Amino acid sequence: MFQSRPLRRSVGVAPIALAASAVVLGTAVPAAADANGMTNQPSTVTIAPGETGTANWTVHYDGSRTPSMINMKPTGSKASFNAPGDSTFPAQSTVPVTFKSEGADWGSNNLPSLTGCDVVNGGKRLVCDLGTSTGSGWSWPKNTSYRFTPKVTVDAKAPTGTTLEPGGSLITLNADGGSIAVAPGTLDVATPKSSTPTPTPSSSTNDGGKQPDHSAKPHVPSGAVAAGAEHPDEAGPGTAGAVFGAGGVALALVGGWRVLRHRRGARRH
Repeated sequence: MFQSRPLRRSVGVAPIALAASAVVLGTAVPAAADANGMTNQPSTVTIAPGETGTANWTVHYDGSRTPSMINMKPTGSKASFNAPGDSTFPAQSTVPVTFKSEGADWGSNNLPSLTGCDVVNGGKRLVCDLGTSTGSGWSWPKNTSYRFTPKVTVDAKAPTGTTLEPGGSLITLNADGGSIAVAPGTLDVATPKSSTPTPTPSSSTNDGGKQPDHSAKPHVPSGAVAAGAEHPDEAGPGTAGAVFGAGGVALALVGGWRVLRHRRGARRH
């Protein structure tokens, strides 16, 4: 059971001429049936950012017109769609149409179709012709619904886990007795929540995340002493100095140790 919501029209949407009448194609969410007995029945589909999916515009007719059966001419009916926020229409020459009567399943036999579709305004609008492939007329009985399903591509940078601003939909029927504007409808799209895990802080060490202890005494190779020291232990914290082995050959630099002024074997005075 679909619920109706109050009608809202977005600001700044340019009017588009359909069947010789100027109308505003906005993000409307009609409540009750309009004067022609047409009601928008919103249904939200989920499309991930960067992906293309099918949006739905469903319109129900309650049969309140007189006569209740709306008979259309073979040509002259138009459909137009505005893309939801953070999305565009990919190129598509046709849009599928399905039909449903109360208590029945959706079907697609002997229906009018949306053909000759053209994507304009940088992908933000889709305009199509509504008619039959046989060139014969078609009808809209009371207590029945039509569903129009254009393809929509959600922007790769669209926010996740949110409902996008609804797109707009409008059809003008070239019916016997005059033009009929179907109640403005919506294309409702939501994005799924992001599944990317929250990164954890990483450590530059491989010892369980512990930082290296730079205060530890550097290792002095066996048989080597700090410059001028009688024994490695005689060197204390201080400036960097050289480590000498037997014969006074420099082996390495030792950071954080005070350099003594005597090489191994030198006498102190």
